[in-house]
Amino acid sequence: MPWKITSDPHEHAAAVLPLLRSDPQRHTLALTVLESLQDGHAYSAESPLFAHWTDSRGTVCGAAVHTPPHELLLSTAPAHSIAPLAEALYEAGHAVGGIHAARSAAETFARRHAELTGAAWRTFARHRLYRLRTLLPPEPAPTGRARLATGADRALLREWLDAFRRTTGQINADLERDVDRGLRRGAYVLWEDPRSGTAGPVSMAGRTEPAFGTVRIGPLFTPAEHRRRGYGAAVVAAASSMALADGAQGVVLFADLDNPTSNHIYQRLGYAPVEDRLIVHFA
Repeated sequence: MPWKITSDPHEHAAAVLPLLRSDPQRHTLALTVLESLQDGHAYSAESPLFAHWTDSRGTVCGAAVHTPPHELLLSTAPAHSIAPLAEALYEAGHAVGGIHAARSAAETFARRHAELTGAAWRTFARHRLYRLRTLLPPEPAPTGRARLATGADRALLREWLDAFRRTTGQINADLERDVDRGLRRGAYVLWEDPRSGTAGPVSMAGRTEPAFGTVRIGPLFTPAEHRRRGYGAAVVAAASSMALADGAQGVVLFADLDNPTSNHIYQRLGYAPVEDRLIVHFA
């Protein structure tokens, strides 16, 4: 059956939530985006677009959402439906600047998109999704302690989040708003070490609100002068522990596959790989 395309987040949610809820850790991005849109959050002035694929038995088994200026987010879909998704968007006159999907799906979509539009494509980032099995605090642990960020940390958070997004090339339409929203809901965990020589935090981990029991850790940032001291591992462990203490049924995070050190650290903390995903950009 063809992809069903809509601009109504509530219509889309009614169709795809059974699929996404079946594995909320794997589908963490789609669930948080969908909940945000249903709550009235706007990623930009351009309206989002949603798509779902239904198989011959009437079961929804594919879900995608596009929130410009971000890439098309393809949560999951059967292999034979990926090229038809590119075709459906092309026929609808809906342009996408990239796709975020599992490796094979991203490449299949990119190839078909290139055939239809003539646009070149390149891999922008390679990520691995991890889920927490059993939390293993770092040993040896660095000196210091974790705490939640407060309003007094607002300027520092803005500086660090801006640096993180410039380093990773991520898009942020309203950094000020995101910082304020995160502070209101206790999203930022900071690590402080009085022996570091810095009068203030030395590392940060963000965390999302639970989406069907799953919390996603990130963004993660440690200034260059404080790296290789164990602060990043400590603050990730602290944020993960706080999420579990607050009742999260699952904790996940994404790691850049081009950074083998961080991938090794997360596995030492008890995180296990789930799937590899690509972010592909179109010219």
